[in-house]
Amino acid sequence: MSNPAETDSTALINKVRDLCEFLAADEHFATAQEQIKIFDGDEVAQDAYAVWQSTASELQHRYQHEGIKPTSQDLKELEELQQAVNANEVAANFVEANDEMNKLFSSVMKMVQKTFQLGRAPTDDELIECCGSGGCGSC
Repeated sequence: MSNPAETDSTALINKVRDLCEFLAADEHFATAQEQIKIFDGDEVAQDAYAVWQSTASELQHRYQHEGIKPTSQDLKELEELQQAVNANEVAANFVEANDEMNKLFSSVMKMVQKTFQLGRAPTDDELIECCGSGGCGSC
């Protein structure tokens, strides 16, 4: 005799698996995955991206934690590094693919979180971002 909780859990896992299979079969998802794999094999693209991200993180840290505003030279350097990433097709494709994957992941997680909060599937209106980026905590 099966436990009802196990049966419910199995049904849920099967639905999640269906979602995963749907995502994996999606053309946009597959294209983004391919762009990420190409990036993973290109050290030049990885280096350009890493330097850009490291510099951006350092500037953000200095400003947020130390109150040091970026100088015009800092911002110029960051812009030049971003242009180098954009000029590298593999790195630029990675940035776009990574952004798409992060947005998709965020959307799915937001829907699940809202379902937990509401006890039902959220409506489209309930999923509209609040506070510009959903950072106010009431979403």
